Amino acid sequence: MGGTCSSRGLPKNSITFEDIASFPRRAEMGRQGCPTAISFSPDDKYVTFLQSEHGLSQRLYSMKIDTGDVELVVTEKELGISELLNGEEELSAEEKLRRERTRQLATGITSYSWASNADILLIPFKNDLYIKHGIEGKLVKAVESKSLPGSVMDPKVTSDGKIIIFVCNSEVYMCATDGSSAPVQVTSGARGNGLTNGIADYVAQEEMDRYDGFWVNPSGTLLAFEQVDERHIPKYRIMHQGSNEVPPKAQEDHAYPFAGAENPKVKLGIKTMQSGTEVTWIELEKHYGPDFYLARVYWMDDDKLAYLVENRAQTSIQFHCYNLKTKSTSLLLSEERKEYWVNLHNIFIPLKTRPGFIWASESTGFQHLYVVGEKKKGEGKRENEFGGRALTTGKWVVDYCDASMVDEKNGYVYFLGAKAGIRSRQLFRVSLHPKGAIGPPISRVTREAGTHSVVMSRTMGMYVDTYSSSNAPFKVVIKSFKQGVIREVFESRNVRLQELKLQSPTFMYIPTKDNPHIRMCCATYQPNEEIFGKGPFPTIVSVYGGPHYQAVQDAWPITADLRAQHFAQKGYLVVKVDNRGSARRGLAFEGALKHDMGSVEVEDQVTALAFLIERGLADPQKVGIYGWSYGGYMSLMCLAKYPDMFQAAVSGAPVTHWDGYDTHYTERYMGTPASNPSGYKSSSIMQYAKNITGKLMLVHGLIDENVHFRHTARLINTLIRHRIDYRLMLFPDERHQPRKVEDRVYMEQKIFEHFETAFSK
Repeated sequence: MGGTCSSRGLPKNSITFEDIASFPRRAEMGRQGCPTAISFSPDDKYVTFLQSEHGLSQRLYSMKIDTGDVELVVTEKELGISELLNGEEELSAEEKLRRERTRQLATGITSYSWASNADILLIPFKNDLYIKHGIEGKLVKAVESKSLPGSVMDPKVTSDGKIIIFVCNSEVYMCATDGSSAPVQVTSGARGNGLTNGIADYVAQEEMDRYDGFWVNPSGTLLAFEQVDERHIPKYRIMHQGSNEVPPKAQEDHAYPFAGAENPKVKLGIKTMQSGTEVTWIELEKHYGPDFYLARVYWMDDDKLAYLVENRAQTSIQFHCYNLKTKSTSLLLSEERKEYWVNLHNIFIPLKTRPGFIWASESTGFQHLYVVGEKKKGEGKRENEFGGRALTTGKWVVDYCDASMVDEKNGYVYFLGAKAGIRSRQLFRVSLHPKGAIGPPISRVTREAGTHSVVMSRTMGMYVDTYSSSNAPFKVVIKSFKQGVIREVFESRNVRLQELKLQSPTFMYIPTKDNPHIRMCCATYQPNEEIFGKGPFPTIVSVYGGPHYQAVQDAWPITADLRAQHFAQKGYLVVKVDNRGSARRGLAFEGALKHDMGSVEVEDQVTALAFLIERGLADPQKVGIYGWSYGGYMSLMCLAKYPDMFQAAVSGAPVTHWDGYDTHYTERYMGTPASNPSGYKSSSIMQYAKNITGKLMLVHGLIDENVHFRHTARLINTLIRHRIDYRLMLFPDERHQPRKVEDRVYMEQKIFEHFETAFSK
């Protein structure tokens, strides 16, 4: 019988708390140094990318494809600094919050963009905007924030490379890239009136995956923008309790729309790029009523603006097009999912050489690609509600496709999807114009095992492939469709990684209790059998468990989870399970938690644990669970609903009652507190907290503007009422995820010690 937690016999180069803290999620060991924001230059001669040599500070590089030569695109000398920013100290409050929404950890140069039809690079840095004319051109400061009434946000360059557009202090500005004019304010009426122009509201950024608040037409002559009114939403104040300052400097106010309460009021306007010109407002409220979500906005061409509106219940969408020439509106498509909800996506690709567009839909229960709007006289009825012709079908999902992946000239559509397996993501190709009535055959392009992300060249002759698997760290190569690999861009050679010799977890499938035909993906990190025996082992469940997330993937991050690996080194079995409610398994699998969160997800975790206990892997007397955000909620629900199975838990930034979370996320799954009072009651940890007998540690950042500390405070009141023991670890200066390395080191140490103490008896 194995399962002691001593360090006796462990390798000399064991994982430390500093290791775990230094390589957080999205910056895992084996990913650090991996290029991001990869793009081809307009002439396809260069690949540009962001890369960090050490830590999280990024620089902008270019690789000449024919020679493989790599050079800095921008040097510190050109920027007038001695070294790039390694922290967030110099960022504005607005930019820090935007980084929270995008979960961005990197510093230094964090973004850049090419003009789509010109050899122009836009490079934001330290709140200023720089322009570079090609890789070899001179770096020019185009916008200096000191001359503006606030910080610069969300800069974009027009397709011809002549104009920069950005947001400053709630209004949209523009300026020429050649430095011939100072920035000019394009919109008006928001600043000083409690409104914002050109900025996506909190819910759009956090829950709808929409970070843009303005959109420029292809010729750069027209601006569409979102105007947001949050004046009617009560402000939620967060105090900076750890600050040396006092209010008002040590406080921030957020217009946070709680479940069942009012949402921001949103308008969509169109105007020319000149200052002072009239705005054409699209009458959204007239057509959709006062309660709707502006989910997506796209320019179809210079004169046609497409916009996607979602009802508040998120059970239906309507996709309309406004024609500026005729001043008329037409319906592109509509969809309805009353049983579950409509998942938003970003796959909308207008075709250039023929009528119609490519669209993704879950009309069959799995997200697939369709061509919509091409129906001709004499054609038969289409097989779905929106009249689309299916390009892909099957019980698997399409993950991603964008305009760069549509080769109309040769008649192909490329996409990333799960056709090769639930845990993988591969690149596939399908014919855009199939012959005959049978659906087009799908061919697999990438062959390496694991998970792939690709960037297509402008001429579609090449692509950059970033891939990894549970057995191999990230690798980046340039591939030709005809020749295969033509250039290696990156391969991890981390010395510390080689020392640790991380072992990939073991994958297995576990049937659900109520339906053995539904199988859950599971990964286990098992202790060294030579040191700890064959088990059963003290067990830690690492959980997220919520929608729109898949924990068990054939990708390097699952192996590079150093917290899980550290526990395994210390003699623990670590378990990850994608319960029902998780992503990439179809709408019915995800929708099992509808109106009743914290039920089927918890049952599935318990089923998986029982499976491992029965097979002699997990010690039923020593089971702990940890998770963050939804995972923190799951940790609490498991500990409270199954006190005989879970003896300890660490709950980070948990939702404790869904009436305290935001509208769009919560109501998608739960409805409103008024429409589903019993569901809100049964899904709250408050109902079960009195049953907790295990050792509980709560962790929360005091300035968390996403899951407010109020959630943990409300739970603590309930724990006190029932005399339930708990430990509390607070981070006064952290938001939803601890960012400071010293905070993360301390947290990792205390999490480990919590479980060691809980299982020491």
